[in-house]
Amino acid sequence: MTKEVTTPYGVSVWRSIRSLWSELKANTKIKVRNGEKTEIWKDVWHEAGRLEVLYSDIYSLVSHQQKTIVDHWTPQGWNFNFRRQLNDWEIQRVADFFNTIGQFNGLEGGQDILWWKGNQKGNFKVGCAYNWLNHTNQPQSHWPWRGIWKSKIPLKVACFVWLLAKEEAVLTQDNLKRRGIPLCSRCFFCGKNVETVNHLFLHCKITSQLWRLFLNLKGMSWTMPAKITEAIQSWEEAGNQSKNRDRWRIVPASI
Repeated sequence: MTKEVTTPYGVSVWRSIRSLWSELKANTKIKVRNGEKTEIWKDVWHEAGRLEVLYSDIYSLVSHQQKTIVDHWTPQGWNFNFRRQLNDWEIQRVADFFNTIGQFNGLEGGQDILWWKGNQKGNFKVGCAYNWLNHTNQPQSHWPWRGIWKSKIPLKVACFVWLLAKEEAVLTQDNLKRRGIPLCSRCFFCGKNVETVNHLFLHCKITSQLWRLFLNLKGMSWTMPAKITEAIQSWEEAGNQSKNRDRWRIVPASI
């Protein structure tokens, strides 16, 4: 995997993708075959999790902490060397450890592979991972993906709306100021409020007129949500029963 992004600059799309690495790691494991590339303590290969964390006390006792599975596996079973003799109160803990890894079925031919938990075949696909994470990760369920990616708008526009929804990805004066650029942040349109993403595209008096124009055409009135994600989601829900749902969906992107 690539290294974490630590610089204040760079491509914002890649930053967003890289920020999901923790989700990727949490939902993958190593399927052991020959055991040559999998570290027994540090890699996630057991269903219970990473052994270095689950049995940190035992980990501190073993002589070789960087060894792979093949280094510890013999035809007779597991083989570990400890740095010293075990104390009486440590024996039960070691027994629990061997009971946990005793479920291992042994080595087989072929190289160890990375296994994606969200697919029965273990194959990682972006579309499948996106849908799976939406169903398993509750906070993600409110992300207005239909209002962005299902709208019949050009792909470049959809990408821009997605960046707006991320809030930090668009170079408003507020975001530029956060990056150390000396600015007096004022909205370009109204000249009164701080130019944040949500103000510029939702709450500015100039932008609000555009929203009201479309709402009046539908005979609707509502209170503008605080964030762009909430606005897109509310707009999507309001147009679910509309005969012209496809046209309704493109309005937020048009504004």
